[in-house]
Amino acid sequence: ADFLKKNWTTEETQADVQCLREQAEADIKAKVKGAVAIPSSGTPTQIQRAAVASCLWQTSINRKSGPLKQLQGHLWKYYYESGDIKGEMYDDILPALKRWKKEGTPVYIYSSGSRAAQRLIFGYSDKGDLRPYLSGYFDTKSGAKVEAASYENIAETIGIDDISKLLFCTDMMNEATASTEAGVNTVMFLRPGNGALPPDHGLPTATTFQSLF
Repeated sequence: ADFLKKNWTTEETQADVQCLREQAEADIKAKVKGAVAIPSSGTPTQIQRAAVASCLWQTSINRKSGPLKQLQGHLWKYYYESGDIKGEMYDDILPALKRWKKEGTPVYIYSSGSRAAQRLIFGYSDKGDLRPYLSGYFDTKSGAKVEAASYENIAETIGIDDISKLLFCTDMMNEATASTEAGVNTVMFLRPGNGALPPDHGLPTATTFQSLF
């Protein structure tokens, strides 16, 4: 709400809210349970409250719609660049990135968050600017992380003929299932707070980036 109030009159924010409004209209037309309408008229406070309610609803059902991610990216840009927030990284990430960079091992990020948001998280992290250590970013424009075709698209974009040369790390079993189906080498990450994995998942595991290879 604070971000919308501070940036309400900008063309970018108005465009973001319009995208959310159109998404809400489509959801309501499709009778999606819980969808929140965003009025096109009313006081700025009324429209802002509806927009926030729509975002909170989408977040509560773990929905990653394009309009929500677009607004999230702009919100993050505003607060990351202001220094109010920083991307939190595990202590082992910087040493690993430095080593892989020195060895010539390219590292890519694949996230449900937008590429712009990813660059902000790694550019304004609590370990400094990590972007020089990364070779590229992928988001859901390459496909959903739970679909095997997404990993095939990424391999093609990178220019790898043998997809088994890719290593994908995740803590989500449904993502691991998709990447494995595509033929990608997959490692399940075990970090404090991660959800429990099926005992028979059959995939290699790691607790730190340094232990990967």
